Amino acid sequence: MTEQHNAGYRDIYGKAGAITEIGVTDASGATTATGAAAAPETLEPAQTAATTCVSATVVEHHHPFALNNTVYRDGSATPMILVHAFPVDHHMWDACADQIIKRANMQGLDTFALWAPDMPGAGNSPIPAVVDSGRIAADGAYTDALDLMTDAYAFLLRRAGYRKAVWVGLSMGGYVVMDMQRRHPDLIAGLAMCDTKASADDDTARANRLRIADECEHERTIEPVMHFAQPQDGDSSIKRSDAFIKQMTAWIQDQSPEGIAWRQRMAAGRPDLGDQLAAVHAPAAVVSGECDPSSPPEQMRALAAAMTGTEVSFTQIPDCGHFSAVEHPDVVAEALVNLMSRVQRLECPERP
Repeated sequence: MTEQHNAGYRDIYGKAGAITEIGVTDASGATTATGAAAAPETLEPAQTAATTCVSATVVEHHHPFALNNTVYRDGSATPMILVHAFPVDHHMWDACADQIIKRANMQGLDTFALWAPDMPGAGNSPIPAVVDSGRIAADGAYTDALDLMTDAYAFLLRRAGYRKAVWVGLSMGGYVVMDMQRRHPDLIAGLAMCDTKASADDDTARANRLRIADECEHERTIEPVMHFAQPQDGDSSIKRSDAFIKQMTAWIQDQSPEGIAWRQRMAAGRPDLGDQLAAVHAPAAVVSGECDPSSPPEQMRALAAAMTGTEVSFTQIPDCGHFSAVEHPDVVAEALVNLMSRVQRLECPERP
């Protein structure tokens, strides 16, 4: 498999039951790869440490899907993989990734790779063909697409020679994390669920997703999802700010109508994954924005409480809406670095 990286960035490849409350107080271009080679028998992750947030992109192929992967840094320890929300791409993690690296270095953690792959149809990841997206329900939902996408993320990790990862999902990214628990539990060293849910859409939500998909495809527009960039009643002060509106608008405008539609059909067709919460045995974290209308704290607490097979840290963030990693990247980064610290202590008990 041929890979190319941004100039100056080296090849990354070579070889229970309790909820811990974390209080938070208020404070006033991508390259392409050719071929789809199978993973070698033995691979070792790269052995260098990075001290600043430098990103590179790699396209990893997993037939029929390909993922454009942003590598904020590489490392030999168990990696952390950030899975983004809808209707944006990996850029929503940029500020948080920078904070994760800084805080992990301050804590003296073993250097871990930090990735943020784009979902199929997001950013620079190709949009899968309809014929490659699995079964199609009568209403147009893609019932296999989440599984196929999750398998592509798993392939990405295995191809790099890692055995496990800490998986972090925000909103739609949480669907991938829960499906990873269902399909590839052996790949989970830890997981974090941020402003998300494990349940499937109800009939109304599913129909709305498919309505948006139809409009995006037929009108070739992203207008049906531009409301994500606009503040609503009860939103956080950050989401109401001009800077947030400008940034979110730009990120959404970078998406294609067809890619938006594909992700909506995938999400509409996903299964209910609530039964996977009790199956989580790796260290876990849950992050909740107090002002999030779609995943409010009471729902996120119930999600955390359902993880009866592990210890869960719960972080509730004041003046924070649905996009917690964008609105409060420092607070989310602290929760994720603490999660990684727990994982590394389990992997190396002699760590302080």
